[in-house]
Amino acid sequence: MAEKDDYLVDMLVDLGFVTAPQVQALRTEANSAGVGVVDLMLANKIIRPADVTQAKAAHFGAEVVNLSEIAIADDVIATVPGILPKNIAWFPFSSMAMP
Repeated sequence: MAEKDDYLVDMLVDLGFVTAPQVQALRTEANSAGVGVVDLMLANKIIRPADVTQAKAAHFGAEVVNLSEIAIADDVIATVPGILPKNIAWFPFSSMAMP
C-alpha cells in the first residue's frame, strides 16, 4: 500500500468524493496490484484528477482556481513578463496586493 496516499485518501473521504467503505474495499485490491489507492480510484474512474487537485489544495490550505472560468483583469496580465506565458503552463498567483 502507498502510505503516502493516506492523507489524500482521508481528504477525499472528508470532501465527500468517496466513502470510507469504498476506500476499505479498494485497499485490498490496491495492495494486491501493488498500486496506491488513489491511483486505483483514478484508473477505475471513481474519482477525477480534478478531485485529487481539490483534495490536495484543501490539505495544504490552498484554493483551486480554474482560470478558464474567470476573467483576469488587464492590469494583472500586464504585470506578467511576456516570456512567462510562453515558457510555463502555470504560475502561482495571489489576489493580494504586492508590497
